Amino acid sequence: NYAMKQCIRAALDLATKAVIQKSNEDHSLKGMATTFDLLIIKNDTAYLAHLGNGRLYLKRNSVFHQITHDHTVAQDFISSGQWTLEQAKKSPYYNTLSQCIGTTEQPTFEYLEIELDHNDSILMCSNGVYRYFDNKKFEDIFSIPEFEEISRNIRTHITNGGAEDNFSCVAIHIPSKDKISHRKIPLKVEVLKAKKKKKK
Repeated sequence: NYAMKQCIRAALDLATKAVIQKSNEDHSLKGMATTFDLLIIKNDTAYLAHLGNGRLYLKRNSVFHQITHDHTVAQDFISSGQWTLEQAKKSPYYNTLSQCIGTTEQPTFEYLEIELDHNDSILMCSNGVYRYFDNKKFEDIFSIPEFEEISRNIRTHITNGGAEDNFSCVAIHIPSKDKISHRKIPLKVEVLKAKKKKKK
C-alpha cells in the first residue's frame, strides 16, 4: 500500500526533524536518538513500521514469530555470518543501534504488511522486555486467554529477572469469536509500561 507507506514516511520524517532539532538546540542532548515502532490496523491488514532494536512479534496458531529485525551493529554481524548469536551477546556492541531516529535526516525503516487471521496476536515491545524471553516463553504466557493476566505475568517475569532496563510493550489480540469485517476489527489491547528495578 503505497499511500500508507508514504504516510508513515511523513510521520517518521517529522519525528526525525524534531529529535535532530532538539539535539542541536541543547548541547547536553547532542547525539541523542530513539527507536521507532508503529502499527496501524485497517480492515483486515496490519501495517507495521520498525526502526531500532524494539521488536514486533506475531502469534498465529499458538506459535510466536519475530517479524522484525534488530537494527543493531551486532545483528548486522550475525546476518553477514561473521558472528554467532552467542558471540554477539558477549559483544559491547550488542545493543548499539545501526538504524534509529536522530542520526540521519531520512533513516531507512522496515515496512511490513500482514493479512490478519482470527485469533492472531501482535506484540510490540522494547529490548527491556524481550531480553528476558524466548519465543517459547512468550507462547507459554500468551496461552492464557485473559490479557490482564498476561500483562501481570510479563511484568512479574521481568522483575524477577532483575529488570535491568526500562521496559514497555503493547499486546493486541483479534478474538476468534468475532468476524473481521471491513468496518471494524474487534481488538483487545493491553499496554504495559514500567521503569527498571531500582538497585538497593
